[in-house]
Amino acid sequence: MNYNTRNKVGTVIGTLIGAFLFAFIEPFLFFWLGYFVGWLSKLMIGTHLITGLQLIHIPIELNQIPLLAGTLAWVGSFFYQLDTKKNK
Repeated sequence: MNYNTRNKVGTVIGTLIGAFLFAFIEPFLFFWLGYFVGWLSKLMIGTHLITGLQLIHIPIELNQIPLLAGTLAWVGSFFYQLDTKKNK
């Protein structure tokens, strides 16, 4: 194999590894970041958040805030869109 062939094979393997990381690792990362933010929210504004959610008839307990935040972050990650257009 010459240098160009090895370079192309390396590019394909690198692309496949990147696609795997993007497809399988990123949703877990979004969930755990959302869970952490939910945990911080529980500590700081948890009772006010629970009161507000109960006003709109969403029954939730204080210890469920991090799981709810993580789940919403995970679902929201599938609707994430990156704008790649360059406006000049």
